[in-house]
Amino acid sequence: YNNKAFSADVALVKLQLGDEKLPVAVELAGTEELTHLAPGLPIYTMGFPGKVMNEKRPAADFRAAVISRLTDYDNEPRSGDANKVVWHSALTSKGTSGSPIFNANGRVVAVNNGGLSARRVYIKDAKTGAMSEDVAYDATGLNFGIRVDVFEELLK
Repeated sequence: YNNKAFSADVALVKLQLGDEKLPVAVELAGTEELTHLAPGLPIYTMGFPGKVMNEKRPAADFRAAVISRLTDYDNEPRSGDANKVVWHSALTSKGTSGSPIFNANGRVVAVNNGGLSARRVYIKDAKTGAMSEDVAYDATGLNFGIRVDVFEELLK
């Protein structure tokens, strides 16, 4: 989607509900709320961490955190609308990418994208001897999301 972003993939799901209504729907933050994002503000993440999730009975993981900084895609602090990357202190892991990041008002301000603590690891299967590749995440707190207004053009 965006060649400058850390991760260029994005998925959108369109639900055809007919006359049905979703029991709960989140609200996206408006322009005013997004322009007031700043380091130190509280945020909340919700996701399904893959390594600890029970696939038969999934339970969302909800975390409180703060915004640590705001930058553009080149990791440069800018002003206002140019800051599309929301760096935060929430503990995240594989499986929480694409999860919402909420402000204190409960509106989505960003979509969790990843963290800088990822590294490739190679695992040898004890029975077969086959090697597989996986990603290991260290809890460094260097995590980031992309501001939700970046996705508005995709939602049209």
